Amino acid sequence: MDHLAYFKDRIAKQGGCYFDDYMQMVLYDPSYGYYSTHTDIKRDFVTAPMLSMWFGRSFAHDWICNHSQLLKQGVFEWGSGRGDLMLSIMTWLYEQNQLPDRYVCVEPSPTLRALTERRLEGLPSDISRRVKICETFDQEIKGILINNELLDAMPCKRFVWSHDILKEQSVEVVNGELAFATQAPSAVLQHFFSKIDQPLVSPYCSEIQPIAVDWFQDKLDR
Repeated sequence: MDHLAYFKDRIAKQGGCYFDDYMQMVLYDPSYGYYSTHTDIKRDFVTAPMLSMWFGRSFAHDWICNHSQLLKQGVFEWGSGRGDLMLSIMTWLYEQNQLPDRYVCVEPSPTLRALTERRLEGLPSDISRRVKICETFDQEIKGILINNELLDAMPCKRFVWSHDILKEQSVEVVNGELAFATQAPSAVLQHFFSKIDQPLVSPYCSEIQPIAVDWFQDKLDR
């Protein structure tokens, strides 16, 4: 079964799904999700760490000059992807003899975690032994927390406000093809919408990221 047929089948069996569930599915499904099946993502998009080592080195230089105590404790990167940012930072810190006690790469995709492991091979052991690559990380965070374009890869909820009625955008299978639709809003969307204290024009379509709010709160609590 190809990717499109797989997702159509899943969505049809569910009778449709909210947009954030669709986004979670197509990005992170362990068998067919984008980040599980693509390692050469440069064909589709590039980020600063993929273009040059200097993006990561600029951070590392600032940490050495201004945050050396935090740097020593460790660096924690969420959404580390292929490991580009980690590699540019750690090789620079190695050259400056300023390696942290550990560098934790948190990446949900098993494919990208495996690629990062392979890219560590051949590097000095002083670098590789300090790097931990994991799917999740729920321990105390002491040091520097960093991510690059993480929010872009977090599922979002989309909503439509029209004639004083709130609807949540969903994805359905119509005549064999994927199509946008609207459903009654989920409890999560209703909760967030209740906090909006400004009138909205009608019709109005936008998005929110409850998962991002939860992510930031979790890191602050630690």
